[in-house]
Amino acid sequence: MRTALDSRLAKGSGSAEEHAAAQARLYVAAPSFDEVYDQHFGFVWRTARGLGVPEANVDDAVQEVFMIVHRKLPSYEPRGSILSWLFAIARRVAKDCRRSNARRDAHELTAADSVSAGDDPQRNAATRQLLRIVEAFTEELDEDRRALFVLAQVEGLPLASVAQILGINPNTAYSRLQVLRKDLAGRLQPPTSEFGDRNG
Repeated sequence: MRTALDSRLAKGSGSAEEHAAAQARLYVAAPSFDEVYDQHFGFVWRTARGLGVPEANVDDAVQEVFMIVHRKLPSYEPRGSILSWLFAIARRVAKDCRRSNARRDAHELTAADSVSAGDDPQRNAATRQLLRIVEAFTEELDEDRRALFVLAQVEGLPLASVAQILGINPNTAYSRLQVLRKDLAGRLQPPTSEFGDRNG
């Protein structure tokens, strides 16, 4: 399949070195489906969950993402980050899933279920409360800010990579993330007693 880049190469525009580099970038072998699945399953799962797919539906959402990946992978041109491509697919699937789910009261972060019954009950309760606060916070975010929060805070990706995936300026990503962190930190602060700061 010829592209605009193929046409430029055929016309002889630019230097021979530029032609070779462009041709090499164009025809880098795409990863196999098994490679994508094995290397990025966790990323897709956490992305879907972080973007608001209920835990009861997250496995189905991930399966749908990889069905799309399997169908589109033969035409995928690896010019950018594979994570950008996967995130775009997962984001669309998550959005459709949220629309089709009227009930959200069953939301609970997976990490809450990983707390062992043998753990200290007070610590267990505190962990669950913390997770509920974080989840409630992300539920209130719009789609763009939620995506930023998930990629930067949950996935821990470098901010430059996050900005590239979301198609925004790195400075914009940084300033938005700082606001999100500040807002979340405010919610995580324990309530101050009315008399807590009074001495004597």
